[in-house]
Amino acid sequence: MPNRSGRKSLTVRLSDQQIRVRLPHSKLEAVGGVILRALSFNRAEVSFLFVSSRRMKTFNRRYKGKNRSTDVLAFSQLEGMRLPRLK
Repeated sequence: MPNRSGRKSLTVRLSDQQIRVRLPHSKLEAVGGVILRALSFNRAEVSFLFVSSRRMKTFNRRYKGKNRSTDVLAFSQLEGMRLPRLK
């Protein structure tokens, strides 16, 4: 759904809570925008949270029942909704 001005409203949020690796924030935000546009959403948000291995282990234990760290933990805000196929 377009916002009041009729334009698309795509939001990319980035939170870097780790210090081990220096991240290219602007490039990661741009990638988030590419993902949202590729999915043809008019209004959408994608959030990236970068954390330490210890914090990732805590999240995995809490949300997935796994007592270990992983590279990625993903959550959908659109449970049960079918997403468009990428071209």
